[in-house]
Amino acid sequence: MEYIFMTLLIVVILFAVIIFLAGWQATQLKLEKTKTQSQYVLNLLKLVSTSPLFVKEPSVYDAGKLLALKQECKELEKLFGRFTLNVTLVGQELTECTSDTWPDCTYWLICPHPGNYTAYGFPAAIYWPAGRVTDYGIHPRIDLGWIEVRWYE
Repeated sequence: MEYIFMTLLIVVILFAVIIFLAGWQATQLKLEKTKTQSQYVLNLLKLVSTSPLFVKEPSVYDAGKLLALKQECKELEKLFGRFTLNVTLVGQELTECTSDTWPDCTYWLICPHPGNYTAYGFPAAIYWPAGRVTDYGIHPRIDLGWIEVRWYE
């Protein structure tokens, strides 16, 4: 009788260890997936902040290029995958940038998608190639903005 009880106890302990290890492995897999997604978004953010497609110089986004890229989502998704770029001027009322509202606009939403995403953001400068027109000529215009890159699973 004692052998049956000992055998049953060993089998129960063995199943408990197997269940614990399987749960631990699943948790590690989810953690690795999250880590990989975060790394991908950070790499995408680095690429977007240095690519001549978006910027005049590193971390200085060109407002004219951003406006032009709104029509090129399919080509951008071939390069970067399924992502959204949200550029917003800080401290101003929101007006989406289109060819009709240019240059009196305050945000660009490039390649919007519904669904769950991983996002990172950072402050950056927005360069306006048209500049400011005054009585003394055209002067460069650079505004402070917030850049958010979203990557969809």
